[in-house]
Amino acid sequence: MDIYESSFKYFTTLKTVNRWPDLQVGFERMAAKKPRGWELPVTAYETVGGSSDLVIPAVVAFGCMQMSIILIDDMLDE
Repeated sequence: MDIYESSFKYFTTLKTVNRWPDLQVGFERMAAKKPRGWELPVTAYETVGGSSDLVIPAVVAFGCMQMSIILIDDMLDE
């Protein structure tokens, strides 16, 4: 399973995201870079015996958090 592709697919099904194409593009660009941090929820979930298929919402949340941190950092740098 490709967590990055699965996360993007899940992300685009969210109601608020459907109406915000620029956000979809940003998330897709982030997912294309395959940040290693997105693997943390998968590793934690598998460590406690969970199925990696059920962890995608946590990966999406982690990705959104990371995107917001980068956005705030870029705004502060300006």
